Amino acid sequence: MISLTDRKRVQVTVNGRELEVFDGLTILQALLQEGQHIPHLCYDIRLPRANGNCGMCAVELGNGSDVKACHTPIKAGMVITTHSPKLEAYRRVRLEQLLSDHNADCVAPCVQTCPANIDIQSYLRHVVNGNFQAAVRVIKDRNPFPVVCGRVCPHPCEAKCRRSLVDSPVAINHVKRFAADWDITNGPWLPRLADKTGKRIAVVGAGPSGLAAAYYGAINGHEITVFERQPHAGGMMRYGIPEYRLPKATLDKEIDVIKSLGVKIVTGKALGTHIRLDDLVRDFDAVYLSIGSWRATPMQIEGENSEGVWLGIQYLEQVTKGVQVKLGNTVIVIGGGNTAIDCARTALRQGAKSVKLVYRRTREEMPAEKIEIEEALHEGVKMVFLTAPTKITASEGRKQLHCLKMALGDRSDAGISAHTVVPTTGELRGGSGPGRLRAGDWDAVLGLRVQE
Repeated sequence: MISLTDRKRVQVTVNGRELEVFDGLTILQALLQEGQHIPHLCYDIRLPRANGNCGMCAVELGNGSDVKACHTPIKAGMVITTHSPKLEAYRRVRLEQLLSDHNADCVAPCVQTCPANIDIQSYLRHVVNGNFQAAVRVIKDRNPFPVVCGRVCPHPCEAKCRRSLVDSPVAINHVKRFAADWDITNGPWLPRLADKTGKRIAVVGAGPSGLAAAYYGAINGHEITVFERQPHAGGMMRYGIPEYRLPKATLDKEIDVIKSLGVKIVTGKALGTHIRLDDLVRDFDAVYLSIGSWRATPMQIEGENSEGVWLGIQYLEQVTKGVQVKLGNTVIVIGGGNTAIDCARTALRQGAKSVKLVYRRTREEMPAEKIEIEEALHEGVKMVFLTAPTKITASEGRKQLHCLKMALGDRSDAGISAHTVVPTTGELRGGSGPGRLRAGDWDAVLGLRVQE
């Protein structure tokens, strides 16, 4: 392979200046080596249009001809013009042609990935300029809970951040949390309310969906009343996220902002028990139902309804309400998502001495956030991988978890899951070999079905 240092140098004239360049290259390659800029899109690996099709690198030669610099070999004695009014006009036309079939506005990958499509670049720019309140205004245009999301959002935007092409992604979620915390501490920004419309809206459910509807409804001038069956507003933000991840006092501050807009929140009122849909339809101009998804998905294994076996969402709800759940000293958690991690770490905080998390794949396939997994391990949660529960039995007041040992299979062509798993041994009812669970050692089982 011949390196540049092995090539001879030849003399050319570029924009009226004598220049020595390497021979055996194209005009574009040779001039780029010497720091001479020629507009081009040829070498951008993110663009499908390559191999000279862009036409942006056109240059003029001394004989009056126009050529593509990426295709034309450099030769001794060439007279080359890279910038002129004629070339600029041509490049402008070529750029317009390239954009002629561009069927949408350019949106950054982080914004496209954000579930709320927040204008991330704008609020990052405001934070850089020290205008934290303006950043919060941008966020709340699409999301009324920046304080909450700054603590619990899995920030998929960062995985798509273009800064990764240079070094590492921008810490988008931490910046959002900083701006939101500054705002709530220094007197929260309140949006300007539209003129009163005289319309009354009933919202059933004070979770994130219902409170978001109340927030934007109040901004647009409507009178909003929210009915909530739980003792406090917040829905899954309150009853599904542990205190150590989202302090309830912090959540209340953000809910208070919504109340300050004139939103009325009536708690302890369940649809079908204390209020009827027919009555709401009669008394209000519109009804928004945001009753949530409180029914946990069962594991569908024998014994899951036994005493001492909790579905994850139910367990977290009871802990938040201050119910003393009797776990005992040893606890098994089934699953690999964020809720499973929340259950395991909460069980430790509730006094369990030993907590094991059982997951049917490996750590690499766990859907939980990587930082959550790391912190759970740091706190003492033990993880047993490639193990799938088949049934739960009881003997002498102790739970017995029967499992199958698993092995990763081939990647799925259907794209339903990253990997499939196949059983490789019989039920693990005892023994202390690799990957085996001893039966009869567990006081409580916290289970949830992994959705994939």
